[in-house]
Amino acid sequence: MLDAELTETIYEAAFLPDLWQVVLERLAVRSDSVGAAIFLFAQGVPAQGKALPHQAEMLAEFLSDNDLQLSAGVTRMCD
Repeated sequence: MLDAELTETIYEAAFLPDLWQVVLERLAVRSDSVGAAIFLFAQGVPAQGKALPHQAEMLAEFLSDNDLQLSAGVTRMCD
């Protein structure tokens, strides 16, 4: 479960995009993961996202795929 401070930082990051780095770092530590990323889809807008620095190249490649929103994996994840 997320702590109140992390939850607050997530909400703040929606308005202060520079805070996503802090959020992703905390999520990676909290989940004992090697990284963390967030990506968003909106109809008619290219997919966008943020990742930790060591994942930036991989995320850019992932987001550059025009068929990404139709991916079975992405569809299952979003469901």
